Amino acid sequence: MFKKNMEWEIYKKYGKKPHEINKKNKTINLKKRRRKAYKNYLTSEKWRNRRKEYLKKWGYNCQECGYSKPGKIQIHHLNYFRLGEELDSDLIALCKRCHRRKHL
Repeated sequence: MFKKNMEWEIYKKYGKKPHEINKKNKTINLKKRRRKAYKNYLTSEKWRNRRKEYLKKWGYNCQECGYSKPGKIQIHHLNYFRLGEELDSDLIALCKRCHRRKHL
């Protein structure tokens, strides 16, 4: 009986059943862990080397607009399936303006 009353109280307060709330929290925690792993990867030596290699290949040019200024070109991941083992087809060199447009 206590369990049913507790479930009812949770349902009244949040508008969801307890198992639905747990699923949401698990999803949020998973997103946080993925985001943290991605940020750690971007600060790694492996990523810095991969980034330099890709920029050299494309001559420090934006692949969208052609802007060319060393130090001003960023690398955008087109997908995150092979994070840490990216293929050239998973990345694109962009200037800051074009990179911002990709995230809109």
